[in-house]
Amino acid sequence: MRLVVLAIGAAFSLCAASALAAPPQRSFNTAAFAGLASPDIPPDGNALLAYDLDGANGQVIHFTSCRQAAETRQEAVRTDQFPLWKLLTLNCVAASKYAASRAAQRSYFPAGLTRQVVAAFPADSVPDIGGGELQRRAGRTLERYEQRLRITVNRDGTAQARTADADLGYTLIARADFDGDGLEDWLLRSEWSPRGARGSGADLVLLSRKKSRGRIVIAWRP
Repeated sequence: MRLVVLAIGAAFSLCAASALAAPPQRSFNTAAFAGLASPDIPPDGNALLAYDLDGANGQVIHFTSCRQAAETRQEAVRTDQFPLWKLLTLNCVAASKYAASRAAQRSYFPAGLTRQVVAAFPADSVPDIGGGELQRRAGRTLERYEQRLRITVNRDGTAQARTADADLGYTLIARADFDGDGLEDWLLRSEWSPRGARGSGADLVLLSRKKSRGRIVIAWRP
């Protein structure tokens, strides 16, 4: 009887280990891509769109593909809709980046955004707002750089980080192996909005983690 119990226990341990070792699923957060007209990202990254913006000439710009969005200059979009055009072009860049990625074999990231992992993000994983801000943030985590930090994580793959003077937003756009090392990377869309002042910013940032509980680093940004 004892041998049977030990055999069952060993088999259970092997099954558990296999489950833990299962490669992470490659995925793109299509729900975070406003105007995406197809359920998946095509192999060439030129996603189909159904998205309208007002043009500077008073006519409506009807975007039907990411290629068209990339070819549309900022000056062609009405000024008050530039932030929406910026998000559209960033999402298209993310789609292109994802199309060139592959499935990862292992991940050192959690199953999704958590307060702990957001706090461990590089402090410079924010849009470049100028004035040398990225350089001042380099080499530190968000938690260690910000004097005040309140993080809220939502079920839709987004997180907000409220600092002393600004609101930061993070959207997990894609999970995959983007650099060919077999490890999962996170492609995030980061947004920044100051409180008590005008202006906002958005950017993409690719985060990498090479070992369990290892430091999260920026592997790429546009």
